[in-house]
Amino acid sequence: MKSVIRQSLCVALLTVLGSTPAWGEQVASFDDMDVHHVVFNSLFLQPDIAARYDITRAGNRAVINLSVLDKDGQPMAANIRAWTTNLLGQRNDLRLREVREGDAIYYIGQFRHTDEDRLRFHVEVEADGRQRSFDFEQQMYVERS
Repeated sequence: MKSVIRQSLCVALLTVLGSTPAWGEQVASFDDMDVHHVVFNSLFLQPDIAARYDITRAGNRAVINLSVLDKDGQPMAANIRAWTTNLLGQRNDLRLREVREGDAIYYIGQFRHTDEDRLRFHVEVEADGRQRSFDFEQQMYVERS
């Protein structure tokens, strides 16, 4: 049952990514690995998929999805910490959960935001005994259902 649920979330995330070119997946590349990351509004998940993963669907809630791949494209387990900072300097630590589906490993988290919030994301990844970090920014919008 759990693999069906995980597979459903993976399919839902891929559907969201594939159907919305404006959200294109981003990659932070390091010598020995790539960290793929995407942020999207939780309303883009189907209600049953969101419920299975305890993701609240709301116009002011977003989901972050990260995956770590070695240079051969193989998934890597990692310890990942992430947080956002808004333009006022307010920090919000993100609670990430590891999800495994077959060989795939990814990390998801959810957070609230306000309309037209410009958020800076800071991500720290520890894998293979080394730590790497990167930052990216994203403009957030409250979706109206």
